[in-house]
Amino acid sequence: MEIKLEKKNETNAFIHVSVKEEDYKAKFDKKLEDYRKQASIKGFRPGKAPMSLVNKMIGKEVRMDEVNDVVTKGVSNYIQEEKLDLLGAPIPQAENVDFGKQKEFEFSYEIGLVPDFEYDISDKVKADNYKIDITTKEVDTYIDNLRSRFGNVENPEASDKDDFVYGEIFQMGKDEEGNETKTFSVETLIPTNKLAKSQASKFIGVKAGDTFTFDMVKALPEAKERGLALGVEKEDAAKLEGEFTMVVESITRRVPAEMDEEFFKKVGAFKPVEPKLVTEGEEAQEEEVPAEPEVMNEEEFRNEIMTRLKEDYAKEAEALTDIYLRRDLIENTKMDLPDEFLKRWLMFANEGKFTTEQIEEEYPEFIKEMKWSLLQNRILKDKEVEITKEDIMVEARKEIQNMMMRMGGGMQLPEDQMDNMAESFLKAEDGKHYQQIATQAMRNRSMKAVRESVSLKDKVVSEEEFAEIAESLNK
Repeated sequence: MEIKLEKKNETNAFIHVSVKEEDYKAKFDKKLEDYRKQASIKGFRPGKAPMSLVNKMIGKEVRMDEVNDVVTKGVSNYIQEEKLDLLGAPIPQAENVDFGKQKEFEFSYEIGLVPDFEYDISDKVKADNYKIDITTKEVDTYIDNLRSRFGNVENPEASDKDDFVYGEIFQMGKDEEGNETKTFSVETLIPTNKLAKSQASKFIGVKAGDTFTFDMVKALPEAKERGLALGVEKEDAAKLEGEFTMVVESITRRVPAEMDEEFFKKVGAFKPVEPKLVTEGEEAQEEEVPAEPEVMNEEEFRNEIMTRLKEDYAKEAEALTDIYLRRDLIENTKMDLPDEFLKRWLMFANEGKFTTEQIEEEYPEFIKEMKWSLLQNRILKDKEVEITKEDIMVEARKEIQNMMMRMGGGMQLPEDQMDNMAESFLKAEDGKHYQQIATQAMRNRSMKAVRESVSLKDKVVSEEEFAEIAESLNK
């Protein structure tokens, strides 16, 4: 088999493959012989049918399989041996092939090659390193949310601010025949604290069985908020305007949990477990026994929340800096990528899933991700950074902790328990979790290398200021 590379330019090329009969004949003949031995062919004893008949029956399919196999392996080995740095994957070119008659074949594959490029992550690149000033206000808000989440639900007789009013909301109109009818109707739960002040008073003091009218747009000015409250799409919610009627069915009130021992246990507010050594008798071997977890008091809990918020906001601030640096690198690194090849490859790799118009529309975002992937690989290579098992375990532990937080809070688990959970997580989903976490580890290690190379200037901001900066950068 002969394989040649035809370069059109730095990033576009073709791989041409010439296959002779001797490249696949041995396996081809063996498969025909195996079939002849096992097949029951009318008029012949097992294993005695003429090879010419067997060839006529299955030769075309077997030759196609063997030729494709030898070509696929040959092209893959050639790419590795020649150290070709590909974009996407080879695209097979249409060939007029007859596997029933031909014994020698010619195939071609279009490939895209990674271009040479220069990037700058020196101290000439400057960025803000945000330091968020966390106050007791943020601590109080965080604790209030926890108290609300773990509080009790009551059904008072009349509604008050921060209550939820449940019932039917409808709007009257005329049908095609001019008869009065409900043109919109839904049963939903309205949070009074989400309503505009001009209409919120209408939802306060109401009881089950009460009926009242309100202006939908004045009550919920934002279409998104209307959609969430009424359970409809944002586009449909934007059309809902004018006077609506609500028939109250019930009132729900969430009473915040008391800051007592039961609450601290529910949120996992335990002091760190310190192992203690115990012995039984002078000659007894010392055994490590976990101490009983002790519940925090309110001061300790507030300090723990302050520490956690500082850590969380530090991660968010770092992530925001990473977004800026990543965007700056993508925009300021010139790469002559083979756009037309990449569009063809996207169509080929996603055959039947997207139209040409959809590929064109999504291509700008795709190319940003492609550029970042190439930059990331180069940075890790140039900085001689290798992704270790510990790097992956660090990311897996973070993911486990985040999952626990999403399920209702809880302080840090003991190290051995966290490691066991992380190991199990990485093995789940047939390795998909491992691949996702490994990708995250690569992203974090590459960004760490970038942050260590550029010039970062500390900038202290409030939580509100940071939120505004993040919103503007994500637009």
